[in-house]
Amino acid sequence: MWIEIGKIGGVIIGGAVGALIGAVIVRLATNLTAKFIPPFGMAYKASFTGIFAITLLGMLVGYIEGATGTQLGIYGLISVLGCFSLVYAGILSILIKDEEGRSIGFGKAYLISLIQWVIEILFLVLIWLLVAKLEFTSSSVFWFTVFGAGLLLLLAAMKRFRESKQ
Repeated sequence: MWIEIGKIGGVIIGGAVGALIGAVIVRLATNLTAKFIPPFGMAYKASFTGIFAITLLGMLVGYIEGATGTQLGIYGLISVLGCFSLVYAGILSILIKDEEGRSIGFGKAYLISLIQWVIEILFLVLIWLLVAKLEFTSSSVFWFTVFGAGLLLLLAAMKRFRESKQ
């Protein structure tokens, strides 16, 4: 039982940390698509809620696979990822509001979701290339350094983008 509680705690803590990075990306993508930067708290709330919802959906899919004794093929996985993207975009469209308090709409939210997926995939490929090239092991110091550097790069890019708009 304690192991399961630890797993759930790890998912919550991992989601909270992932939502920090997600909030930065959501702010950047919202600036690109909707031409405004939402407050960090709003972006974090939307990102954390989206991660939480996708995690619950992933657990549901896993339980269904386990209960039926089947596995999703590649087309099933692509379908599930598409559903995750739609759910995340729906959450963004509800929780991200412009300066006047209006929702950004599902279309812009879906575009923000796609931009976030692309940035995250590129970030993961970069990490994979670093690990493969430098032959690091997965030590916690290395991962914290890489993620911290990535977060700082995203913040710097966002600041530079904001300054170029003024």
